[in-house]
Amino acid sequence: MKNSLLGICLLLLFLVSGSFTPVVAGNLPVCQLEIRLTPAQQLLEGTARLVPREVFAAAAIAFRLSPQADLQRVTADGKPVGYRFVDGLLTLDPELPDNLQSAQLEIDFRAHYADPLPETTIGMENPSFGVSAVISDVGTYLSSGTAWYPQPVAADARYRIRVEGPAGLYAVTSGKLLEHGVVNNLSYTLWDSAFALNGLALSAGQYQIFEEQAGEIQILAFLSARNASLAKAYLDSTRKYLQFYQRLLGPYPFAKFAIVENFLPTGYGLPSWTLLGSNVIALPFIPYTSLPHEIVHSWFGNAIEVDYPSGNWAEGLTSYLADYLLQEQRSDELGKEHRLKLLRDYAALVPADQDYPLSRFISRTSKPDQAIGYGKAAMIFHMLRQKVGEEVFWSTLRRVATEGKGRRLGWGDLQLFFSDEYGENLAPFFSMWVERPGAPRISFENVAVLERDDGWIVRGMLVQSEPSYQLSVPLRLKSEAGLIEQALAVRYERTPFALRTDAPPLQLLGDPDAQLFRRLHGDELPATINDLRASRQLLVVVRSMADPLLDASADLLRGLQQEQAPVVTWDRFDPVMAELNDLLFIGWPEQALFSRIAELQGIGAGDGFNWDGRHYQDPADSLFVCRKGVSSGHPLIAVFHPLSLEVARKVARKIPHYGRYSHLVFRDGANLIKGTAAPATSPLRIDLN
Repeated sequence: MKNSLLGICLLLLFLVSGSFTPVVAGNLPVCQLEIRLTPAQQLLEGTARLVPREVFAAAAIAFRLSPQADLQRVTADGKPVGYRFVDGLLTLDPELPDNLQSAQLEIDFRAHYADPLPETTIGMENPSFGVSAVISDVGTYLSSGTAWYPQPVAADARYRIRVEGPAGLYAVTSGKLLEHGVVNNLSYTLWDSAFALNGLALSAGQYQIFEEQAGEIQILAFLSARNASLAKAYLDSTRKYLQFYQRLLGPYPFAKFAIVENFLPTGYGLPSWTLLGSNVIALPFIPYTSLPHEIVHSWFGNAIEVDYPSGNWAEGLTSYLADYLLQEQRSDELGKEHRLKLLRDYAALVPADQDYPLSRFISRTSKPDQAIGYGKAAMIFHMLRQKVGEEVFWSTLRRVATEGKGRRLGWGDLQLFFSDEYGENLAPFFSMWVERPGAPRISFENVAVLERDDGWIVRGMLVQSEPSYQLSVPLRLKSEAGLIEQALAVRYERTPFALRTDAPPLQLLGDPDAQLFRRLHGDELPATINDLRASRQLLVVVRSMADPLLDASADLLRGLQQEQAPVVTWDRFDPVMAELNDLLFIGWPEQALFSRIAELQGIGAGDGFNWDGRHYQDPADSLFVCRKGVSSGHPLIAVFHPLSLEVARKVARKIPHYGRYSHLVFRDGANLIKGTAAPATSPLRIDLN
């Protein structure tokens, strides 16, 4: 959380066990804090020091400080100073004598932090789980917004911070790790940040510390004994991705990057560190998915802060540069599949009447938020890259990373950077995609093939929904001789086109590689787990209300946020219900219950199930499959088929995390197979032969 360094002169010294001399680096006094944590009492104690004249100049001397804090005393050069502390704002006596303007101001305080921890995090969309400040035996997390120490209102700050606690308790915050160790049976860490920040977050726990260097960058891992064996994988991946993104974006903006384990299943990106939950950090794919995402946040979201009133662009850009780009680097096909997943998420999770523009996205509090603020925004950056070209796109991002460091930027600032580098005003592009809600829906109409003496002409109309977008729609014509590609400039509701071929035409495709952000048609959408989450008329079907499998599957419904869905038993199930509801079968049903769904016939087999030519019958196996039915009302049918109660409990909570997929096979809780069914047809695919 970092604004301009301009004029920042701050000196905070937090003292519990003695004091240390103010440090000045260049023209910038360093904020110095020393913290003592007592988890058994959920207690933080300390003292702060500063030189008022250097920090505040003519501004009022005021600090943000948690209303939970108890001020012990405020002094200047040891003499009492008058103050007022109301509703989290600490203001000093405005008549502070001139001779005290250059004195060392000292603020002693203490506070208890005990946000209640959630009993379960399953189904919770709030990424903080409602926890912003807690000190406990299971772990400590204090967000920067908590103001758990005096934060100057008038300026950002550099920091040097010493944190101590019971033996084995180590703390992590922004900046470089200078020292760590144990003194008088108290563990301590000493951190120094050369970057101006407007607040510090802090985490602490019983950590083992692992450290390496990547050139000038300090790489750290703070892990529990349970996950200590993962240190090498995380340090190696961090080194690899730091190198990769420095080639793309320029020098890494901080002195260190740390992977820190949290007692909640978080995935936070903080200035120079990431805080990942214990269960999250143990997942084998996290070093290659979530980790690069948080590393990219070092450039966009941390070194450069987001101007939130104009919309959060950093999540979309980070998603594009990490989650998407790494797939594209592996293969074009994986890149296309990721773009399709983003379009499917948007179509499945964001009803048109609940859509909103990117300029209103602040943070993720729901799956629809994620589909807009992460997915749609990532696709906007992809289209921007197609529009301006590779050289301009990457050179602009490097320029943003350099010139934006320490600043707060909004979508409008990005527009100016890209327009300047491209040499053309991109305001219409940004206005269309950032300020307007929704997405175009496009299709072919009146496609005809004309045979002539010199070949064939395929002509027709490309139609888009209102209001119109300015699009460059890729067209692909397959013929017996090969492929013909053409970009069709679309400005209005109806745009005619014609493509010529020397060989007989076979198929016409619109946007065949999913390069455009658009709202997919129903025919283009396979049934996915996200559809269950978004369903407004889900009916759960079980063998009996006393079936223990229903109770074992409770986390599945909780994770899908469908705990209130009505439940009906087999003997009361009427096929008409399939015309009126989406269906979720818990346990493989009798054949007659969904005999109209031919695609699911033969999957359930006695005491096991068949999938992809293989028979599964181990009690540790389970299947989840979601398909469209044949009804025109709510054609969604899903089946959860675990082969034991034990595996049902293991898998039920995991399934909602695979929202983009149509089918999943697990063994002993580990995913073996995941896939998405191919859509049957598309209004942008016309067979011509």
